[in-house]
Amino acid sequence: DVYNIDKQDDGTAFRIFHSQLLRMCQDNRIINLGKLGLFVYLFILGELFDAYLNREISHKTRIIMTMHAYFFLNFWKSYIEETSEKTSKECFISIQSYNIFKSLVESLILLIISHYDYYEDYPLLPWEHGTEALEHVFGIARQLIPDFTSYEFFKIL
Repeated sequence: DVYNIDKQDDGTAFRIFHSQLLRMCQDNRIINLGKLGLFVYLFILGELFDAYLNREISHKTRIIMTMHAYFFLNFWKSYIEETSEKTSKECFISIQSYNIFKSLVESLILLIISHYDYYEDYPLLPWEHGTEALEHVFGIARQLIPDFTSYEFFKIL
C-alpha cells in the first residue's frame, strides 16, 4: 500500500487484526498497560471483521460481535467528546473510518434480517458478500495492462 497507493492489499488488512498481533501486546498472557488501548481496538474491530468472515459461527453470534464494535465505537467517541479538552478530530479515528465501521455493523445486521425475511430457504454466507471476485477480475486485468483506464478495462472484458 505504500508503494502502490492506488491498490488495496487485503492481506495487510487481515494481518492487522490477526491474533499474533494481539499477542504482541501481551507479556506472558498479561496485557501490557502501554498497549491496552491498541489491544482493545484490534480485538473489537477484529471481531467485527471476523463476524463477516468466520464460517463457523451462528448469525446470533455475528450480531453480538458487531454490536460490540458498534457500542465500543460510540462509547469511545462520546467519551472523548465529553471528557477531553481536545476534539474527537484530534483524539479519535478519522470520521471516514468511523462511518465505515458503523456501516459495516449496520449492513451485516440488516443483511441477516432481510435474508431471514426474504430468503429463509437459502443459506446466508456473509463471507461471500464482498468484493473478492471483483478484485480477482481487476487483478487479471492488471496482468494484461498494469495501469489500465476505464476504456481499456471495458475492452479487456
